[in-house]
Amino acid sequence: MVHTGMPPRVAPLRADSPTAASRTAPPRPRRLRKTLALTLALKALLLLILWWLFVREARVEVDPATAASHLLPAVPARPVGPSGDR
Repeated sequence: MVHTGMPPRVAPLRADSPTAASRTAPPRPRRLRKTLALTLALKALLLLILWWLFVREARVEVDPATAASHLLPAVPARPVGPSGDR
């Protein structure tokens, strides 16, 4: 092959060829960031509205003795051995 200094001739791409689809520009990252930020802001706003409507007024009365009994179980009368025997 003889080098003439000119670039080789390339056939134009057809619109339905797979290489034509791969040469299309990818979506811009700035637009993606904007879309994600807007989606997250709307989701946070929706969660805040739902909390305000349904949870804000909910109160739970906690008895300190009952809470302590759940957090600190009763100590067994005799220590339990390694095999589970008393």
